[in-house]
Amino acid sequence: MIEDYDNAKEELKRADHLIYITLKISRNVDVIRNAVLRMISAAEFLIKDILVHKKKPIPKTVKESVVLLRNLFKKDEKMHDFLSFYELLKRIERSEFTAKDEYRKNLALVTKFMTLDVPTLEQYFNKSIDFVNYVNELTGKVHKEK
Repeated sequence: MIEDYDNAKEELKRADHLIYITLKISRNVDVIRNAVLRMISAAEFLIKDILVHKKKPIPKTVKESVVLLRNLFKKDEKMHDFLSFYELLKRIERSEFTAKDEYRKNLALVTKFMTLDVPTLEQYFNKSIDFVNYVNELTGKVHKEK
C-alpha cells in the first residue's frame, strides 16, 4: 500500500522534471506526451493504493478498478472528478496527435478533441498533486513524508 503511494509520488517527481525543466529546454511535443504518461502512471498507483486501503480485491484491469471506485465513492465529488480526469488523460494517450509550434514558445500537443498546451499541462500536473494529497487524507495519513 505504501509502496504504491511512494511510486505515485516518484512518478509525479519525474513529471515535474519533464514539465518544468526538460520541456523548457527542448520544446518538444514528445516531452508533453511523456509527462501525460507519468501522470497516468501515478494515477494508476493511487487507484491501486485506495483499493488496497479499502481492502477490496484489485481487478485485473485499471478500467475495472475505476468502475469499482466509482461504485465505492458514489457521493464523493472529488473522486469522481479525478476519475474523469484520469479518463481524459487516457484518452489523450490513446489518440493520435500532432505538434503545434514545436521548438517554439507556444508548443502544444493537438489531438482531434483538444489542444494540450504547456499552461494546461501545468494545471493537469497540479490536479495530480492535489489528488495525491487527497489520497493521503483518504487513507488516514498512513503515508509518511520522506
